[in-house]
Amino acid sequence: MYTLRTRFKKEIVSEFLPPKKRSNKVIIICGGMPSYPSKRELQFFFRKKNFWSFVPRYRGSWESDGTFMRKSPHLDVLDIVDSLPKGFADSWSGKRYKVKAPEIYLVGSSFGGPAVILASKAC
Repeated sequence: MYTLRTRFKKEIVSEFLPPKKRSNKVIIICGGMPSYPSKRELQFFFRKKNFWSFVPRYRGSWESDGTFMRKSPHLDVLDIVDSLPKGFADSWSGKRYKVKAPEIYLVGSSFGGPAVILASKAC
């Protein structure tokens, strides 16, 4: 299996993996900048633990649209959280996914740390 991609709010590209079995546990991994935004091994680790895993690319960075830092990166995280129960599609296949009543876990490193801290206040 390979990581899938989706787009939230028409701007935020995110790699994601669904869990092996039905689950509402979600981990959003917010990395640093400016580094290659791949957390493939970590995503597969959490998939084995039955989590949905998402690695967003902040607005205006990498493949995401928008202007970098026009909005706080924590708002990107909150936009992803808000979109999960509404549904999102795999960019390659068009397959639709929904996470009902998501149980959210946020992980941040470097630049992603403050985004996670601010987003956790609203979750």
